[in-house]
Amino acid sequence: MNVLLILFFVLIAFSFIYNAVKSYQEYLKKQRNPGTVRKGAQLVVADPYTGSKLAPNVSTFIQRAITKEHFYTNDLGFRVERKGLKQSVPVDIAFIGCSWVMGVGVEYEQTYVYKVSKMLNANVANLGVGTYSITQAIRILEKNIDLLKPRIIVYSFLNGHISRDFRTNTFEGILRRPIYVYYKNKKKIQIMEPRYNPSNKCLETYSYYKMYPSIPHDYSFKDIYGYTIRQIIKLNSMVSNGAITNLILKRLGLKRWRYGDSYLEENRKTIINDAISRLHHLSQKYSSKVLIHNLFHYKMLDMHNKQSVRDKYKADTKKDLELFGKAIKSEGAKDIFFVSIDQEKELYDNWLKKNGFKYGHYLEAIHLPDTNHPNEIGNGIIAESIAKQIKKYSVL
Repeated sequence: MNVLLILFFVLIAFSFIYNAVKSYQEYLKKQRNPGTVRKGAQLVVADPYTGSKLAPNVSTFIQRAITKEHFYTNDLGFRVERKGLKQSVPVDIAFIGCSWVMGVGVEYEQTYVYKVSKMLNANVANLGVGTYSITQAIRILEKNIDLLKPRIIVYSFLNGHISRDFRTNTFEGILRRPIYVYYKNKKKIQIMEPRYNPSNKCLETYSYYKMYPSIPHDYSFKDIYGYTIRQIIKLNSMVSNGAITNLILKRLGLKRWRYGDSYLEENRKTIINDAISRLHHLSQKYSSKVLIHNLFHYKMLDMHNKQSVRDKYKADTKKDLELFGKAIKSEGAKDIFFVSIDQEKELYDNWLKKNGFKYGHYLEAIHLPDTNHPNEIGNGIIAESIAKQIKKYSVL
């Protein structure tokens, strides 16, 4: 027992020193590459079920090196067009997904959620939250569907959403999400809920927007102290969520669980089957149709990428399409439609050709320069794709 305690405190001391050095490195890096400025209230807060969510009734402004946007949320914590709006219910379409749905990098009127609402004259709810996994996207829907009662659920899916189901960190590198881990005694992956997330006050104090300088300035002890405290918060989260205990047990040969491999087909199958099962349950209970819209992640197929990267994306996309198809068939979910990237890719390619861009040069035309998201043109193409899908399947 004494040996375990000594090991524990040695690990704590080592982590403190390591994180202090890492903090200083982060500081120097951000001095060379000034960070994002936020003016307004904390946008993302902790949530015991989803890990994180958008704070309700928030008005904030985000400024990067080039792009900028205003964020307004309603009383339910959904991004809306302007301050003070309340969510009108029931809704025609509920959009779920990550920051692409949320509309990072563009004003709300430029997001594809807004554009679809105008194209179809539909009442919509934007439940998108940055960094969300497939599990988180469905969980936020579960929390709000009883009020929203959507006729259609549109889930904008990216391959990376499954990978996030195996990664602990979510917003700000501090909050933790529910993840799938492999339990040694059960010999399978299961959900591990986040046992601890810091308070909203803590998030506000040690937010990236507060910690990372928006303009270069002289290094001070206060800066490194703040970064170090931030790293300690991360360490505390690891301890509270069992990662440190599991690490010690690993050294003793008593490891209980390990992080799952997101690229293992059996693991991806488990995630997808669970997602389809839960979506099918919701669609039956609330008489909703579900459109799983596989976003074309154009960045992965950009001609500037290595051929190996493009080939892997194609292979992963094809495999996920097969797994979703089998899961929908096995569940007997006739109210769930999975749409491949083909139609959306064709729309992108046609736009490039029409506007004088070379084939496959997506980043030059439809990508934001300082955040990994589509610009207004890209959002418009996505909106056109979704609107066509909804009309094709006659779900509205």
